[in-house]
Amino acid sequence: LEGGCQGPIAAPAALDGALTLRGLVAALDGATIVRGALSGPPADAEQIGTALADDLIARGAGEILSALAT
Repeated sequence: LEGGCQGPIAAPAALDGALTLRGLVAALDGATIVRGALSGPPADAEQIGTALADDLIARGAGEILSALAT
């Protein structure tokens, strides 16, 4: 997502047979929060992370991150 250290971004992962990755991007004021989660085989970790990032961006995280960059 390339959010740097400017805003609230989280991506905790859990491994219980499958890899579950959760993601969150929030506006600085907390008014807008975009959350998502994807699961899959641990061997597909990079693809899971990329797909989750794409999903978050498509649902509004891109606008939040753009606002932080200005």
